[in-house]
Amino acid sequence: MTTQNLINLAGKFHEDLPEGIRDYLKGRGVTNEVIDLNLIGWNGWRITIPIFNREGELLFFKQARDPEDKNESPKMIAWPKGHMELYGWDNLIEKPSEIIICEGEFDGSHLYLPPAAPSFTATSM
Repeated sequence: MTTQNLINLAGKFHEDLPEGIRDYLKGRGVTNEVIDLNLIGWNGWRITIPIFNREGELLFFKQARDPEDKNESPKMIAWPKGHMELYGWDNLIEKPSEIIICEGEFDGSHLYLPPAAPSFTATSM
């Protein structure tokens, strides 16, 4: 899958984000501004989080289970072919004097905007 295909998918997933999922994210501290800035979306069964590399290329999506899904499916998966990457690495460009290392992408997302300290997390497969 090409980077352009993934970018097109990210835009579609973001447009398809249901209000109920947006409300769930806001309840977790992820604002509309952060949802839009990070193109957080919905692929029909999972919340999608685009993962970019340091060159700004979209590499893959982390996908979070639907909060209403009570199955034993994995909470988070990576598609396609996820690998370790820093989510929020762009917060480190200015070499801040303080950073917050977060457990997951949602935790890092709600700290994305000022006045919070810059945050990042490592993606996992």
